[in-house]
Amino acid sequence: MEKFKSDANGLQELLTKLYALSGLQLRQQAGSIVADFRSWLESNFDLQTTPNVEIE
Repeated sequence: MEKFKSDANGLQELLTKLYALSGLQLRQQAGSIVADFRSWLESNFDLQTTPNVEIE
């Protein structure tokens, strides 16, 4: 997946892409979130555009 801006518009774009996925693809995304949320965020959002954000 492409990286989205880490703002409300970026989140909406990501949600639109997620809603368009097949059931299997969506389950794979959910599995990635459960397995390593931090890595999933870094893979899907351009966190460099948001200063002072810490993910713990």
